[in-house]
Amino acid sequence: MKIKVYQINSKRDKKRIKFRGYDETVKAQDGLPLINRSIYDEVFSGEVECKTLSDIYVLLNYGRCPAEYKGHSLSVSDIIQTNGEFHFVDKVGFQKVEFTTLLD
Repeated sequence: MKIKVYQINSKRDKKRIKFRGYDETVKAQDGLPLINRSIYDEVFSGEVECKTLSDIYVLLNYGRCPAEYKGHSLSVSDIIQTNGEFHFVDKVGFQKVEFTTLLD
């Protein structure tokens, strides 16, 4: 499966949402249900031997990360892109989201 992983860059995270769940993130963005792409960096793009988002989570936390992976262990507030869709890693499970640049 081809995926991309995005993680928040703390230097651009003015609202301090790194490692916060989806509901807290939306609240910090004045109720906007979009995820602000401008504070994220792409930390991986490539093929992985996974079939589900849960498989990706396990691989990037407990498995052998691909050598090209430049991020921390997959965690809450990270974004996984697969099949043209974006998924927010929430406290439990994943939320399908729109991932776009917002004005701060």
